[in-house]
Amino acid sequence: MLDLHHSSSLSRSSQFRMTALALAAGLLAAAPAHAQKKDPGAGQKAAPTADELAKGKEHFARGKKLFDKKNYKGAVQEFKESFRLTRNPLLLYNIGYTFDQLNEKPLALFYYQKYLEQAPATDGNRQAAEARVQVLDIEIEEARIAGGGEPGQATRGKQLRTEPEAATRKEEVQAETPDAPAVDRFQHVVIDEAPPGRPIDVSAVIPSGRRWTVILHFRAAGEGSFNSVTMKARYNELVGRIPAAKTVGASVQYYIEVKDAKGKVVDHSGRQTSPHLVLLDRSAKARYYADMGDETASPLAGEEAAAAGGGIAAPGEEAGGDGWMDAGSSKFNKLKWGATGAATGLLALSGTFYLLSSKASSDLESQAQSSGNPAECGGSVPPCRIFSDEQQSLEGKGQRFETFANISLAIGAAAAIGAGVLWYLDIRDGRKRRRAREEARRDEPNLSAIPVVGDGFVGGAAAVRF
Repeated sequence: MLDLHHSSSLSRSSQFRMTALALAAGLLAAAPAHAQKKDPGAGQKAAPTADELAKGKEHFARGKKLFDKKNYKGAVQEFKESFRLTRNPLLLYNIGYTFDQLNEKPLALFYYQKYLEQAPATDGNRQAAEARVQVLDIEIEEARIAGGGEPGQATRGKQLRTEPEAATRKEEVQAETPDAPAVDRFQHVVIDEAPPGRPIDVSAVIPSGRRWTVILHFRAAGEGSFNSVTMKARYNELVGRIPAAKTVGASVQYYIEVKDAKGKVVDHSGRQTSPHLVLLDRSAKARYYADMGDETASPLAGEEAAAAGGGIAAPGEEAGGDGWMDAGSSKFNKLKWGATGAATGLLALSGTFYLLSSKASSDLESQAQSSGNPAECGGSVPPCRIFSDEQQSLEGKGQRFETFANISLAIGAAAAIGAGVLWYLDIRDGRKRRRAREEARRDEPNLSAIPVVGDGFVGGAAAVRF
């Protein structure tokens, strides 16, 4: 069964905007990467020309404007024309998504599937498309069973008449009769691992029309009792969230109960005596829907904590503040590097002024020596030269350079001392954080076991870390 938990899942409007931005840039390229070369063989389409790409971009822009105005019927036609001209597979997602807004489920399913066949494996909307394909498969089959016919029948004929190619019409007719199995019982995909410090969204599916209440029970490692939340509808599935505040230990436990209108448990996944165990591992992929809100267990404990994994403070480690003197914070790092740069610049400036002052002094001494040399005086009695205005200016300049050198040296020395203190605090705090992490790793057992005791039963849950 397809796992629907993806950290990159976005709200439906956000998904469209992301695709739009990608296409706006992609349509400017000389030709899409998937296009065939010129002089194509039989059954192949030629690569779009520069004129076709330009027109395709115009149709895309018009479609985006119509979509923003909620004119979905106009938008889908513009997107189709843009795809016909450019053959850019990312447009297939836009077409499917727009049909989704029109509640044309079979056509939305068809274009989502075509997008998944043709789009690059790294495209950011693949996960969202895969999730919608699974949901639409189920909804279409449920509607067919409930109505005794094919869903979307009232509008399908009109829509198919607008398709530019007969082959596309044939494929869409086939796409409107999906062979997806109906959901006739409670279903849940067990989660076995997730990253720490992030929420975990647990999903389940129940048969359509059943007045059931689905409850998620969960607890963090070391907790004696379970917390309970009623799972809420998201598209055609139910989702319950284990908050990030509970995912800070070595593991999390959960089980699901399904109750009928009278409150009787009619189905379950896991039990209070044998709950599912989710191991918390920094390398595990995220298991939450971003459109339901992102959250973390604690604020960042400096750049080093973020680099260590997960973007949260390690177990047993206190998260640092964000003040100018809070070691590890962004403000502290700016202050540290600013003081270091200032000290380096001022000391270099002091050295420059000292060299200029020394040169002025050396020039004066040279002129004084030549004034006392009889050979330089042309028979006159030394000293034969007076202290001219030029020499006075040179002496004043040397004195100013010396003053500037002393001031720069004093301020630079003070900045160097301050920078040294900041570096010491940063190194000391880094050592404390590393010791805290090492102690947390030593204290974390390889075997975690939690007893479960209740009325009339005794049980437990365990996890082994390798």
